[in-house]
Amino acid sequence: GGSWSGGKGKLHSYGEGAWWRPVATPGKGMKNAKGGKDGVDRGSKGKGKFLGKDGMLWKVKGAPDEEDDPSRQSKGKGKRAGFSTESGDLGDLECVMLEPPGKKLAPEDYVTTGAIICLQGLPPGQQSMQEWCSTVQAARWLDIGATVLIPNMQMSSAMEAEDLAAVIDASLKVASFEQCILVCKDLVAYRAVEAVTKHLLHGQVVGLILVAPSSPAPEECHELVIPVLLVWAMNDDVCPYEEREGWEDALEDRDGLTTVKVCAEGGHQLEIMMADKHIAEAVSCFTVSALLIADLEEELSLEENELSNPDEAVVTKKSTERIHRLTDALPEYLQKAAEHEHIGEEKVHLNGNVKKNAMLTESLRNRRLSQDVPQFMISGFVQASE
Repeated sequence: GGSWSGGKGKLHSYGEGAWWRPVATPGKGMKNAKGGKDGVDRGSKGKGKFLGKDGMLWKVKGAPDEEDDPSRQSKGKGKRAGFSTESGDLGDLECVMLEPPGKKLAPEDYVTTGAIICLQGLPPGQQSMQEWCSTVQAARWLDIGATVLIPNMQMSSAMEAEDLAAVIDASLKVASFEQCILVCKDLVAYRAVEAVTKHLLHGQVVGLILVAPSSPAPEECHELVIPVLLVWAMNDDVCPYEEREGWEDALEDRDGLTTVKVCAEGGHQLEIMMADKHIAEAVSCFTVSALLIADLEEELSLEENELSNPDEAVVTKKSTERIHRLTDALPEYLQKAAEHEHIGEEKVHLNGNVKKNAMLTESLRNRRLSQDVPQFMISGFVQASE
């Protein structure tokens, strides 16, 4: 199989040693095989594929499909970005940046809904890259308009919270984002909690997804005020499922929202956990909700001044566009609820000022969402049908 080198973040080509599977009929995706007793097409359009005697186009298991695997983006469709950190121990790093299709078509006009940074403690490699790319698909992160960053950072016992904060800060700068959701596995989770609670990231993290984090849980967990999603598989052979209780206890007494999701199968691989539709749905809903809560807080904080001076307000703001896109990704019943009056809601009287009326209507919707979305999190992302 291939690998992702820790030094330069290079995605190597896939090799021999895997079984093959049919992917298309001749003429759909490659030219007729030329040369080679094994029938492998050595041309640029057919790497990892060969034309079998049955007339079918076959492909190495694990070799990514160009049209549907996000990992292919790092080979031309997406970006591989290099950046310098302020950490003397880490120095220069690279990350794979997976972007929504709309961002690539209209980079100046497209409004992304946020950034997601994926980190893990085990050494980076082809298997971990495939795990993250499969997770991206299952969580529909690109579909909701988010950009995913995967730094080629390797955790070590010498790494401190300040080092991790430097990686996160540099990743956001190279991608031109101010805030993100962190997805942290095993060893890196401890330092991530420290980095957030020590205010080393200055509000840059608006949500934290902890995937089978290493134990013990840091004492600083009770200081977290951002939403947290804890995900664990019962058959995890790296970070035992029983250690989940320690993290649950540490996250219990705090001001922020905590959601816990477990599944029977998955081991220590998030991509396998995501095969459970409830886990995939929870990760997707948490991402949308955490990003939306952060945008709503920012929008509502600016609202009073804009309502006082409607003629000076900026009608089209990126934050407003992000809120609309993220709201569209919520379950339909939540979207509809935001259009109707809530119990105890203060009456708002519209007048002849069209611009101000539109702002008041938008304000009401945002205030309702700011109430409903946290409740959606508390419920464990229960859908209307449940």
